[in-house]
Amino acid sequence: MTPARRSTCSIACALIVVATAGCEAPGNPRLAALRSPGGTYEVRLTGRVTRARVFENRVRAEVLKNGAPHLPARLIFAAGLFDTAFDERFGSPEWVASNVLRFPGRAGAAPGAEPDSLTLRNVSDQPFPSIRIETARDMFLVFDLAPRAEMTLATTAPVKADATNWFDVIVDSGNPDALLRGHGTFTNRSSVRPRFAFAVTVSTNGVEVTETTGHAKPPVQ
Repeated sequence: MTPARRSTCSIACALIVVATAGCEAPGNPRLAALRSPGGTYEVRLTGRVTRARVFENRVRAEVLKNGAPHLPARLIFAAGLFDTAFDERFGSPEWVASNVLRFPGRAGAAPGAEPDSLTLRNVSDQPFPSIRIETARDMFLVFDLAPRAEMTLATTAPVKADATNWFDVIVDSGNPDALLRGHGTFTNRSSVRPRFAFAVTVSTNGVEVTETTGHAKPPVQ
């Protein structure tokens, strides 16, 4: 191998190593400012939504409430060289409630399929300023979930009957050093896809994700 070719290969290998190490692309361009119905919340998205080339492409969300800072910019999505880009995974964001911003899965649901149901419960005596729920298809940003409150959200049904339902939940209690995390994975084992219902229960002790309806079975640990 000639010195020039060896040098080129070394640079290419170094770039791959850097890309997979979680380095962020330089710059943090502003993407959108999304105002809730009634104008209480404004979510300012920054980052890069296209497919990553060398560095990781990350998207952050900063939240204002009544024009004042509510939450600092927090990471909501990161994609490396071999991951799906943000704009490939999600469609146009939409407010499904005055305090719930949804990023729907771009793949959509099977024709005629009913949406899955996701119940979010706060069983503690304290409010939570932000809860991020990411599923295999959608992402939800929920603001100011009150104590002992409960809400039901519709999530995009999977296209295939045997698709995996997974959840990643991050609860912000207002202290960046005390984020609560939870996750769950369920796979439909039925030949006919039922309508699933899931529950995400949050408290000061942690997060629990459970299936309440359907023929899914948790994966073998």
